[in-house]
Amino acid sequence: ITIGGGVLGQVMLIDTGASYSILNMTPGETGLFQTHEIIEVTEPNGQKSSVPFTEPISFEIGTAKGSEKFGKMEMKGKPGILAVSTLTKMGVVVDLANQTLLRCPQSDVPVIPASHRVMSIKAPELLIHPEWEPRVKRVTEQFPLVWARDKLDCGRIDAVVVIKGPDPPPQQQPQYPVEAEEGLWDTVKTLMDQGVLVEQQSTSNAMVWPLRKADRKTWRLTLNYSALNQVTPLKASTVTKYPDVMEAIFQGSQWFSVLNLTSASLAIPLHPESWHKFAFTIQGRQFTFTRLPPGFHSTPAICHTHVLKMWEKLRRKESVLSCAGDIIIHTRTKEENLEVLGEVLEAIHKTGFRVSPTKAQLCWKEVSYLGVTLGEEGRSLEKQRVELIQKLSAPNHRITE
Repeated sequence: ITIGGGVLGQVMLIDTGASYSILNMTPGETGLFQTHEIIEVTEPNGQKSSVPFTEPISFEIGTAKGSEKFGKMEMKGKPGILAVSTLTKMGVVVDLANQTLLRCPQSDVPVIPASHRVMSIKAPELLIHPEWEPRVKRVTEQFPLVWARDKLDCGRIDAVVVIKGPDPPPQQQPQYPVEAEEGLWDTVKTLMDQGVLVEQQSTSNAMVWPLRKADRKTWRLTLNYSALNQVTPLKASTVTKYPDVMEAIFQGSQWFSVLNLTSASLAIPLHPESWHKFAFTIQGRQFTFTRLPPGFHSTPAICHTHVLKMWEKLRRKESVLSCAGDIIIHTRTKEENLEVLGEVLEAIHKTGFRVSPTKAQLCWKEVSYLGVTLGEEGRSLEKQRVELIQKLSAPNHRITE
């Protein structure tokens, strides 16, 4: 983003849990913008700090413009933090399924190029099965292998993806704490055990950006594939957006089930000739993906395509909506919901994806889906965000090369 009419340019990480937007500024840069007030904030590592904040200053994100008061903090080797509330105020919606930003009312026009998308890989945390009611449990027990054991238990589908285009140039790795490498090793080892990563030499090398979670113990592996994105043809996809969800409510749906595929893209195999493009280095060793990683600009389109294929043979596919790995079943009655739930779980099992038991909301009258609370009363959300969502036009499902 560009701040203060071009005074400062920043790479920033959109944090859905952040309350404030923080600029990464060296001591020599903090004087560029006058301090207006001091606010106590919780840093990404969980520590509390008194942070100087500017008065509202103008900024630009691609084609969108806004005004915000920013915190000023030195975060060596890390991007600044951009709060979702900052985007909401400027009329921008975070479309997680497409990994992009959309400005209302021009909802199909991304605010930033696809090459700027950077996504994290989840840490291998165990998933706990909730206690489902008897009728729901009878359905879920029919498909014991569909439920993921941890956040990286992604499964594997019968497909092969070839990534066309030239190889990206190797990227210089910025410095980060030694403890981050140790924290990331659990993720690397888990992915290697599953065959998602292999150790392999490559002329390509993506930047690693470790992100420490609020528990101050867990690190997320974040890879910057912007160099690869810039030289690779984009496969654009329009994934289901909020208007389709709203329309489902207007059709009189009263019972809902929500399923989340665990690390869905990592279940999609890459052709061996494409592996070297996704290389990165940790602890002096180079690894690369054998599956489709998040952060690559075409990952949402490819993932969405394979998820949509699962619904082609459903008897009641009109009751199923999906935004990449986020799936919702909406019906008028509980009996119908249980029936469609069984069909959907069977389709997922046969395809090879895995479902998070922790995130599953099965046969409820009120659920949370993509940040929207859905129920008999309709929908509820932060008022400002509802107004933005209502301006979005419903897209067509299309895949373009």
